[in-house]
Amino acid sequence: MKRDRFSPLQAQQVAAAFAEHGVDYMFIGKSGAILLGYPGTTQDVDVFPRKDKENGMRIAKALVDLGFNIDEGLAEDISSGKDFVQIKTGPFDIDLSLRAGWN
Repeated sequence: MKRDRFSPLQAQQVAAAFAEHGVDYMFIGKSGAILLGYPGTTQDVDVFPRKDKENGMRIAKALVDLGFNIDEGLAEDISSGKDFVQIKTGPFDIDLSLRAGWN
């Protein structure tokens, strides 16, 4: 799979795909800062999604739409709410911090 060089637009792509699939989440780290207009660099997109099975299933579908290879094991990690999921099987890297904390 061809991996894109990092671009701040990747956070916007994630935002659009998550919106299309109804994912509940917040951007954290530099991704959030970039979306708010603060310049900076980051090498991945960091998100803090709501931790529940249905939201996790929506995340997996949205990531597939973005070109990520989400196998059954990775989909289970996401939908079961594993605390931290680092995904490097797509056009760019994305980290999901699924720790409990918001409903």
